[in-house]
Amino acid sequence: ANKLAFATMPATSAVAGDAFTTQPAVEVQDAFGNRLPGAVDAVTLAAYTNAACTTVATGTLGGTVALSAIAGTATFTNISYTKAETIYLKATSGALTSACTNPNTTVVSASTATKLAYTAYPNANIAVCTNHITQPVVQVRDTYDNLVTGATNPVTIEVHTNAACTAQATAPAAFTADSNPLAAVAGVAT
Repeated sequence: ANKLAFATMPATSAVAGDAFTTQPAVEVQDAFGNRLPGAVDAVTLAAYTNAACTTVATGTLGGTVALSAIAGTATFTNISYTKAETIYLKATSGALTSACTNPNTTVVSASTATKLAYTAYPNANIAVCTNHITQPVVQVRDTYDNLVTGATNPVTIEVHTNAACTAQATAPAAFTADSNPLAAVAGVAT
């Protein structure tokens, strides 16, 4: 055995957290590119963000990412990735020359919107009847904290009197906004 090579490239697009629609298969090959049918080498996949497969991706590559080749091929069945970004997969196995999916990439997009997150908080102490200097910015995100750029969900801001946001402020406390709720644009309400 001399090197690894992708016999089947992973899907070119995927949804965060979902198994890729096309799963990768990696061959153990000799120096001439022939699959070695007797090879049972353990093959491990990892995600990278550059074509040289040297910059490790920060999301989580899920599924069974390490398995042994059967008849010279490691066929993966449940690979997924959690961060919305473009990735390359790299296959490694001991001293064998590794394989990178370059020039093929997998573009991972956000999953379904499940939560909101502030990216800019209103200033904490303001005088009565004045505008916040810093206006709140709220993002619509998926389970994995990816911005859901297609989201147009209405976002409502409320005033609460405790840190857990369980006690809504009552009169005479008042909150006004030009638009409340405000529909998110490209997943962001500002």
